Amino acid sequence: MNGDTDETNNSEHCSSTNNTTSLSSSAPQNQEKINLSSSFFNESIIVTQNNMNSTINNTTDENLLTISNNNEENPMNKSFKRKVVSFSAMPFEKKVADVYDCLRYMQEGSDFLKVRSYVRQFRRLYTLNDSLTAISWYPTSKKPSKAIITIDSIKEVRLGKTTERLREHAQQFENESMFSIIYTDGNNDYVSLDLVASSADEANIWVTGLSCLISGHGSPLTSSDLEDRQKMRDRWLRDVFAVGLSSTSECEPVNHNEYQPLCGKSSIDEEEAVRLLGDYGISEDKAKIRLQEIQSKKSDDVRGLFSTEDLVDVFKKLSTRPEIYHLLVRYSRNQDFLSTEDFTLFLEAEQGMSKVTREKCLEIIQKFEPSTEAKLLGHLGIDGFTNYLLSPECDIFNANHRSICHEMDHPLSHYFIASSHNTFLLADQLKGPSSVEGFIHALKRGCRCLELHCFDGPDDQPLIHNGTLTSRISLSEALQIFRYFTHNLHSTTACILIVFGLRL
Repeated sequence: MNGDTDETNNSEHCSSTNNTTSLSSSAPQNQEKINLSSSFFNESIIVTQNNMNSTINNTTDENLLTISNNNEENPMNKSFKRKVVSFSAMPFEKKVADVYDCLRYMQEGSDFLKVRSYVRQFRRLYTLNDSLTAISWYPTSKKPSKAIITIDSIKEVRLGKTTERLREHAQQFENESMFSIIYTDGNNDYVSLDLVASSADEANIWVTGLSCLISGHGSPLTSSDLEDRQKMRDRWLRDVFAVGLSSTSECEPVNHNEYQPLCGKSSIDEEEAVRLLGDYGISEDKAKIRLQEIQSKKSDDVRGLFSTEDLVDVFKKLSTRPEIYHLLVRYSRNQDFLSTEDFTLFLEAEQGMSKVTREKCLEIIQKFEPSTEAKLLGHLGIDGFTNYLLSPECDIFNANHRSICHEMDHPLSHYFIASSHNTFLLADQLKGPSSVEGFIHALKRGCRCLELHCFDGPDDQPLIHNGTLTSRISLSEALQIFRYFTHNLHSTTACILIVFGLRL
């Protein structure tokens, strides 16, 4: 089986996935106007981004449709559908909490583009068989026995553009959505199967699943092996939520060596379950949605009640971030935790730290790992790993920059200053509207030098306009806006410069 040879007679199929608030000079109204303006401008930005994304998606769909239309005659392609997985939205969408989820998804099949050294590229449906011993693809002009790669022949799985073929012939694809399977063919030669997934999430699922499968050193991975990976985390969660159940029902202490609920009241209602999950960082809204899904599958006699196992399942589904889990598996040694050696490698390779000692790793584990058992063993599980990555210790922002660290005692001409011209105009300079909204927008974008054209107004009150047919705003209204920003929103800003253009 050669990575460069593939079926050339089958047609390729690529399916496309597929009025401004009136102004007032009173201070409370100005503050309300600032809040409204913030919402208005953020909304504009979102619309712009969506329009850009829509343009990109439309362009991509057109390209995919062009390829698909050229191959409409092949009836085998009609059943093909591209699979897309996302973890970015609601809790009821597909989530990856452990390697079980990865393998189940692989068995359902994924639509990958196979990258080859010549022009024609083919998209195939790749699946993992039920016995977890081989992956195969369809359609193919080869015999079914030839369109297969056994797990024991896979030597390595690489994420990204790590092979010469991907670097040369897949420049148009994102690095995170590509991966390579290095295996031996019938001649015992090393061959690479280079694939492009529809998303980085999908690529990570396959890399994580295959990495776990090939870590058995030649022996097939069994269900007990998969369960062993999660045992330490499951023991901690069962202990935590069993204690929570017992504390709500005033029953006997929980035996931590057994998994079945031991107290007289072995289940709790939804309100208490939401409160208990909230104690461990699960938001109320997400917890309610997941609990309602579980409740819909229960029989009438137990509906509305939730056991320890239910709470464990909800916590794992909602707290496990797929991208962090994939990162942990990449550095761990066939386990769902990092040893001190694994963690040292991660800190040096990913975090850029040098001369990391075992004592430093143990210190971090003791601080962020919630499981007492893991702390004693010197292991960092997925929950502790997540706590560490989301802590201030991993914050990319330098805390020293939270306060002004510039030298502010030089002459004004020594500084670069973000300035604005005709800031009060919202449209053209001849007859467009004038508004303090322009000042608000400029200040929120970091402008620190504003221009005011002042004219005499009725009752000796200066007015701001452009000297043409543009509308007028009062100077006092603009000054109230400046005062609000300098005292409330930008307390760390040194000053705001105001350039008065006096028109007599």
